[in-house]
Amino acid sequence: MFKFFAKHSLLSFILLLIPTICSFFFLDQMSSDPSFDRLLIKNDPEKIFYKAVTDEFGEDNSALVYFEGPEILKRENLIKIRQFVWDIEELEEVKQVDSLFTTPHFVGEDGLLSTIPALEDLPEDQAEIDRIIQSTVENPLIATRLIAKDKSSIVINIQLDSSKRALKEIALLINTKLASIDPKVTQKFQTGIPSIELFTFGEMTQSQKKLLPFVILAISFFVFLGTRSIHAALIPCIVVFLGILWTGACMVFLKIPVQLLVSCVPAITFILATTEIVHIMTAYKEQLLKGNSKAMAISEAMDEVALPISLTALTTTLGFGAICVNKIIMLQEFGIVSAIALVSSFIITVLYTPLHIKLFASSKIKKSKEASDLIIFKKISKKFFNLKNYKKFVFTSLFVYMAFNLYQSKFVLTDNDSINLIKKTAEPRINLDKFEEHFGGIKSVFLILELSESNFKDPKYLKVLFELERELNNFPEFYDAESFGGLMAHINNQMITSVSGVDQYQTPASKQLVAQYLLSLTRDDYEKYVSADFKKANLTIRHSISSSHDQEKAMLKLQSYLEKRLSGLPIGFKFTARSILNQRAGKTIIKAQTQSILMMIIIIFILMSILFKDLRMGLAAIPPNFLPILGLFGSMGFLGIPLNIGSCIVAAITVGIAVDDTIHFFTRFKENLEKTKPAELAVKETLDEESAPIVITSISLSIGFSILMLSQMVPLNQFGLLSAIVILLAMLADLVVTPAIMTIMGRIYTDKNSRN
Repeated sequence: MFKFFAKHSLLSFILLLIPTICSFFFLDQMSSDPSFDRLLIKNDPEKIFYKAVTDEFGEDNSALVYFEGPEILKRENLIKIRQFVWDIEELEEVKQVDSLFTTPHFVGEDGLLSTIPALEDLPEDQAEIDRIIQSTVENPLIATRLIAKDKSSIVINIQLDSSKRALKEIALLINTKLASIDPKVTQKFQTGIPSIELFTFGEMTQSQKKLLPFVILAISFFVFLGTRSIHAALIPCIVVFLGILWTGACMVFLKIPVQLLVSCVPAITFILATTEIVHIMTAYKEQLLKGNSKAMAISEAMDEVALPISLTALTTTLGFGAICVNKIIMLQEFGIVSAIALVSSFIITVLYTPLHIKLFASSKIKKSKEASDLIIFKKISKKFFNLKNYKKFVFTSLFVYMAFNLYQSKFVLTDNDSINLIKKTAEPRINLDKFEEHFGGIKSVFLILELSESNFKDPKYLKVLFELERELNNFPEFYDAESFGGLMAHINNQMITSVSGVDQYQTPASKQLVAQYLLSLTRDDYEKYVSADFKKANLTIRHSISSSHDQEKAMLKLQSYLEKRLSGLPIGFKFTARSILNQRAGKTIIKAQTQSILMMIIIIFILMSILFKDLRMGLAAIPPNFLPILGLFGSMGFLGIPLNIGSCIVAAITVGIAVDDTIHFFTRFKENLEKTKPAELAVKETLDEESAPIVITSISLSIGFSILMLSQMVPLNQFGLLSAIVILLAMLADLVVTPAIMTIMGRIYTDKNSRN
């Protein structure tokens, strides 16, 4: 088939043109989604409970606007900030705004309860403002939630309705309004999940504008140096451009948006397309060196690479496709889009490369120049071939390598935390760290307590609720807890203090008192704490745990504590949070990782067994591709890189890529062996012929992937680093381990053929 398309250029052109033109009509329908909802399991039943809780008690995706400065609480600054709050309240996407200007400040005054927000009406006198500010710092419902205890900063908590508009769009709108005010502050910024999603969207855009050109320039430059062919550097650019068009149309059809991982598919596709084109151009030059005409050289080169390129395209596509076994939506979509992009790239490579060579590449070649270029690679191949004389050193090195990586791999943990997607040096993480200094974490856990008898207006159970809140505040893992019990205790204290002057911070002692206090409130004042029938209570726990592993330990501790604490009481409990859903999704990564690796090893075994018609040859192809995987997990443990959405895709992908060189090695070895040469000589000639494309493609792949380390997004950063490391390990495995295996298996294969 390859030879057919090489000879029928017009047909190839038509087959390229039709889908390309059709794809243009779909591009304007492409969408993007930086939402962290895609980090969750697609049909997780726990999402139903989480949705029910957030519908009843409010969402945990608030936008938080932070102001800091020595003069932040001066009247002229507060007027500007108050106007900002009022403007935000007018937005239809905003459910509620909690601030010093809008949140009730419960204060007892002569036996009556005042619920007026502290700074709703700003006094003219700064001294009076200072007195009010001091009272908010002493109010546990406001201090460390809306104002820092040292009074150096304040926060506006904006609860959003994500059904109205995407969070990133609301965050952008808030930033626009924030930029329009100029209070005298040292810092003002927005933090929280919406602003992080906005940053993620920006990084997705930047990956196309900055990272992709970097990848293309770096790899093209190295490929040109290695092959001395401008066409080997140019053809991948055209292939990937067309591939992006075709893939984009398929994404529209499948309703898959551009998300964090999908945004790096063009760069990955370019990296992989380059490897096959280097093999084609190398084969084309070899045919010219044999004295063939241009047309014959193209035809023979395409015929020569047909089998290995088809097999490597298949294994690489399956490597990416194997990611789809994961239950996390983002990974499933990445696996599908990557597989489509690679299939498109393969088809375009087969159709376009011979057409390009025929139209633009020269048929003249300087034999002396090509020969001198190959001398370097022949020297490299000779060094690796001579390693057979140092068996003790090679086997000792392999043993140390395996022992080290097996030991380090036990330190690999899983992590699916949305905050950890962003590098610590990125602006959103710096802002978040600043926020956490004064106000704790932005994450919340909803602890839902449900009574099977009575309700939480009953003083007995109201007291239990308040005690739970206080006890949870003493957990070192948590920053703050708030509940209906705490609200009632504060109101009770204010009412008692206003009459008797005695400070009694405890819940009301009678149902009558509870009913009296509730008459002073509106449902809005306590709807985030209790259900309408008071049967269910929501105790919200704030924390800043940024590791899925650490959060799991904290949740297990919480579970154990609640089981003991509520034993014998008619109170059932269950907790949920977006971060807990992320944690549940993260736990599926290990299982999916194992499945995808096993799937790839089985595929390699089957393909190589079919190619050589011998199961032993299939087994022989596994070690060179297993050793890089071992190196991957060893590197992760040594570098402290967790198993996350970026690192978990490396193993299956790099096996698919690494087997590329193995297949080229084995198919060329088979050809040399069938010329009735001794196994050792066949290995030597295979190393001479394949060392150049293997070294060029491996180093160019590593350079390409390492450029992803420039990203501010941790998954792309770690994916790039680990992929670069593993591909270099795969190159060494192919140049050291594969020849040794081929020598042994070659003798078996020769003996078998002789007997037949």
